[in-house]
This record gives sequence, structure tokens and C-alpha cells, in this order.
Amino acid sequence: MFLQGSDVPRELCFVDLQLSRMTSPLTDIVCILTLGTSDEIQHLFMDFIKYYHKNLCSCLKELGQDPEEVVTWDLLMQELKKYGRYGWAVSIVLLPIFYLVEEDIVKLLEKFEGHYAQTHHHLEKKNSARLKRRFVEIIEQADQLGFL
Repeated sequence: MFLQGSDVPRELCFVDLQLSRMTSPLTDIVCILTLGTSDEIQHLFMDFIKYYHKNLCSCLKELGQDPEEVVTWDLLMQELKKYGRYGWAVSIVLLPIFYLVEEDIVKLLEKFEGHYAQTHHHLEKKNSARLKRRFVEIIEQADQLGFL
């Protein structure tokens, strides 16, 4: 994605779409917000959802659509309650990968050479305390928001 300047892009941001699929956008949004934000700002989760809705409505207006006919706030909240849990599930599965240290990544890549690794649980994670704390935070947040 580019932030366009006058004639040339001013900033560039890479967006990883490899997990995208045909589902509610809330599944991916929950996953992205859960994995892509720091522990310190996870309490702003619903603010991010409000920001997403506001920008979605703005884009729909630019496209000549009435946002209230396409995606009301209530509909978005229903989708979040229905499909958000899948985003959290994907986050929990992927979370250990985010906490691998360099030595573990090398071990994992070596395991993949010639055959598939059975699991990454055998790896020694120097960040295991942070990983466990993050697991707890994700589950507590999902519970507090009523998604479990």
C-alpha cells in the first residue's frame, strides 16, 4: 500500500494477505489486530474496530453507497461476535511463530529442509514467558469482549 504524495509515493506499507480467504472481514481484522498490535495497546481493540467502521462507511459513501444499508454498526458488532472467535483462534495458532528467537527460526527452517516439521513445540523459546503472558491476554480480552 502506498501513501501517495503529489506525483510519487511518500510512504510504503507491506500488507501480508497470505491468510486471506472468503469469510467475514472481521475474522481477518481480529487476527490482524490481535497479532499486529503490541501488548500495550490491546486495550484499544474496540477503538480500532470503530475506526475501521468509520473508514469503511467513508469509502462506501465515496462509492455512492449508503453505509446504513450496507453495514450498520449493529451489523458489524453481530459479525464480530459471530466471526471474531475464528480470528482469535487463528491468532492463538500463529502466536508462537511471532515469539520465536533467531536460533529457533534456524532450527525450524532446518527441519523443513527435505521434509515437513511435525510441530514447532520442541523449540526452546527464550520468549516463552512473554508468549504465555500473551496467550493469557488474548484469551482474557476475547472473554471480556464476549467472544468466547
